[in-house]
Amino acid sequence: MELRASLLISHSNEYRELELSLALLAVQGFRDFEVIVCDDGSHDHYRLDEIMALYREFLNVDGVTRADAGFRLAAIWNAGAAKAIGERLISTNADLIASRGFLWFHAQPPVSVICCGTCHRIPRGYRDRVLAMSDPEGVLFFAESHYVPDMCSDTVKSPGNVYGGNWSINARRFRAVGGLDESFVGWAGEDADIGLRFSENGGQVYLSDVPRAYHIDHVARHETQPHGTEHFRRKWKARNSTTALAPERAAEMKPNDGMIRMREH
Repeated sequence: MELRASLLISHSNEYRELELSLALLAVQGFRDFEVIVCDDGSHDHYRLDEIMALYREFLNVDGVTRADAGFRLAAIWNAGAAKAIGERLISTNADLIASRGFLWFHAQPPVSVICCGTCHRIPRGYRDRVLAMSDPEGVLFFAESHYVPDMCSDTVKSPGNVYGGNWSINARRFRAVGGLDESFVGWAGEDADIGLRFSENGGQVYLSDVPRAYHIDHVARHETQPHGTEHFRRKWKARNSTTALAPERAAEMKPNDGMIRMREH
C-alpha cells in the first residue's frame, strides 16, 4: 500500500544523532509515512540495526546499506528511493532535527514541485549538551532557542538549485528524471543537479522557511573534497549540455534567480 511520504535519512556514523532524529519523528503529528535509513556501509551496521529495532515500536522504519565505497550520498539515497513506497520522497540527514509540522508540510506540495526547507545550525559548542538530552521536546526547544540561522538559502546561485538536507520531491517525477547523479562522489552537488534537471523537465523549485531542520554541527568530514557548488559548476562546464540552461548561463545567475520563495502567512 502506497504511503503519503517516505523519509530518507542519509547516514554515515552519526548514531546518537540518528537516535535523536528518530525520536523527533516519532512525536510528529503526521503519521502516513515510512522512514528509510540510507547507510553508506562505512561503520557498524549492527549498531544501526539495534537503533532501528528500538524505534520500530513507534515508527515504520527500515534501512538500506551499500558496500563501503566512501561517502557516496547520491548512491545511497538512490538505493533508499528504490525501496520507498511513499508518494513523496523527503530528504534529510541523520544529524538533522526536524521541526514540528516538518513531515506534514513536505507531504503537501503538488507533483510538479520540489519543496526546499531551511537547515539552521546548532553551534558546535552545544553539540555534547544536545546529544546528552533524552527528551525529544527538550531537544527541539533547545534547538529553537540556540540555532544560528540558515544562510545557504540566501546564496543559491542557480535556477532550480536544491540545497540538500531538507527537501522533498514526488517519487514518480524523481524516478522519471533519473534520480540523483551518482557521479557526484562525496558531499553536496547531487542535490543541486536534481533540482536543475527537475526544472528543465517542467518542474518548479520552491524555497520555504516553514519546514525547518536543525543541523547538529560537527567537525567537517569533507574538507579535502570540493564544495558542492564548485563541483556542480565544474560538472556543467565539463559536459556538453543539450538542455535549456547552458553552463555559461548557470555561472551568470544571481542569488535566488529562478527561485520561488513561499512563506507561512
